[in-house]
Amino acid sequence: MRRDRQAQLHPGVISHGYMTGFHGEFDWTGTCDPTPWLCIPDSLRFIGGLLPGGWPQVMQANRALALDARRLLLETAQVDSPCPMG
Repeated sequence: MRRDRQAQLHPGVISHGYMTGFHGEFDWTGTCDPTPWLCIPDSLRFIGGLLPGGWPQVMQANRALALDARRLLLETAQVDSPCPMG
């Protein structure tokens, strides 16, 4: 952005840097919050501890739920399966 036009341009999402100048407003917009990235290790431990079998059991349970939902949707829509359940 040309320097003589920067004062007129603001990000679509306003954050704590509003009215601090061009770089202050665009360096860290409201949607660029590092909190989710910092929570990943704790989140992985939490999910892995939900079932006694850890992550393998969580993945197995989630797959079973997804297949049940698929079956229910196909039955409700009264359509044939578009692909095998592999």
